[in-house]
Amino acid sequence: MDDEFKEGDAAAIELTTQVEGVFKGFEGENQKKVLVDYEGEIKTYEIAEDASGDFDKVKENDNIAFSTKMVDGKEMIETLRLN
Repeated sequence: MDDEFKEGDAAAIELTTQVEGVFKGFEGENQKKVLVDYEGEIKTYEIAEDASGDFDKVKENDNIAFSTKMVDGKEMIETLRLN
């Protein structure tokens, strides 16, 4: 068994999910959370520290494609692109 990678190790493989939704805004201290209408439900995602994308261009009700990843047991936004 290879002990080189441990759970939580940044070098370990991370699974991501890419989905589409409607951007509803930012919230939280320093706008570190994103509100997304996904499948008819408003969901709140924290923005991952290494997130990339169109955060500076997106406006309320824009269609977006975004990916999430699990960080310390929390689903977080990894990428956000205008769609």
